Amino acid sequence: MGKLTEEQLQAKIDALPREHEPRRYRVIVSDKHGNHLATRIVRASSQERARLTGLKVNCYVFGQKRSFDARAALMGSPV
Repeated sequence: MGKLTEEQLQAKIDALPREHEPRRYRVIVSDKHGNHLATRIVRASSQERARLTGLKVNCYVFGQKRSFDARAALMGSPV
């Protein structure tokens, strides 16, 4: 994911369709080299919304600016 401002990232999240009621997702955030940075738990209404929300939280709330990509899975299912 390229360098987006928090507002741009939120706009991308808002533009995504809601596929179901909000559910808990485990989001694994990595840097450019694929190294694990953090695991976040978020509530979202689709897997892609969860992925972007986890990335946003890790980068802008927790200040890990090296955050580059993320993958998300419903809680209770393998990542």
